Amino acid sequence: MKRGLYAVYGSNAAAIFTSWQLVLENKHKFFGFKNKKCKNAEEAADYIARNLAFDYEVIDFERVNKSLLISNIDSIFSISELKK
Repeated sequence: MKRGLYAVYGSNAAAIFTSWQLVLENKHKFFGFKNKKCKNAEEAADYIARNLAFDYEVIDFERVNKSLLISNIDSIFSISELKK
């Protein structure tokens, strides 16, 4: 079975999840929920950072603390918590 991680974001928060079940259980917590299955945590964090910056425009790309997302998989962070 192929494994992967799920990058999830909304205009208010972001997370990297280890299972689709966790995505479904937490979907309601993200305003404008979007997601993508990724090969690794770095790809997931880059996807989230790009889209928070250029899709929702809620944080500058350079200010997204991708290492926080990568080191705390299965945790949800508000946009303010993700700002470096």
